[in-house]
Amino acid sequence: MVISRIFEYPLIFQNLDLESGRMLDVGCCGSKLPIELASLGYEVYGIDVNDYPLTHPNFIFIKQDVINSTFLGSF
Repeated sequence: MVISRIFEYPLIFQNLDLESGRMLDVGCCGSKLPIELASLGYEVYGIDVNDYPLTHPNFIFIKQDVINSTFLGSF
């Protein structure tokens, strides 16, 4: 886990709308957050230049550079 994620997790969970929705995690490798959010019922998209080792039915991973991504235009 990247040290900065230690501070992100509490902030994210404190500010979540309890209803399900869509989430985007840019640079998701090294984080279990997308899977945790997917497990809570959120539709989660992750984008990173590295492979993401975990899967979940509510998680869609895109291996791509966010700078050159065409995906973000449709989010």
